[in-house]
Amino acid sequence: MKSNAGFLNSQNTHLGNRIFEKMLKDSGVDAFSGAQGRILYVLWENGTLSVSQICKLTSLANSTMTVMLDQMEDRGLISRTRNAKNRKQILVTLTENARMYKKEYDNISDRMNDLTYKGFSEEELSMYENMLLRIKANLEEYIEKGE
Repeated sequence: MKSNAGFLNSQNTHLGNRIFEKMLKDSGVDAFSGAQGRILYVLWENGTLSVSQICKLTSLANSTMTVMLDQMEDRGLISRTRNAKNRKQILVTLTENARMYKKEYDNISDRMNDLTYKGFSEEELSMYENMLLRIKANLEEYIEKGE
């Protein structure tokens, strides 16, 4: 079956990222990028996490994560410590500085959702989210199998 869905999804992702970055900049949030905001989001939602947990929740590669966490630590957004029970594991915690950005980030996320899903019914949005979850599960299964 021929489909342009993958290409369209990629275009939508890039457009959305550009708009989100602009919204961050326009609101005066310059301490982190939109991509780093994903990391902050999972920490705001879950509290202290290991690097591997953050990778799983954001779908970012470990090599990308290391660079981003270095930048975020330099900006005073996160701190990293070794897990006392498992010295190989690095735990990432938000700083008070990062916690101050949550409300503005949430406002921008709400604006982005309003823009993205304008004209969608509740039923359409629910169906779309379910389809995205199925796609994500397919892709994660492929990675887990090491294919």
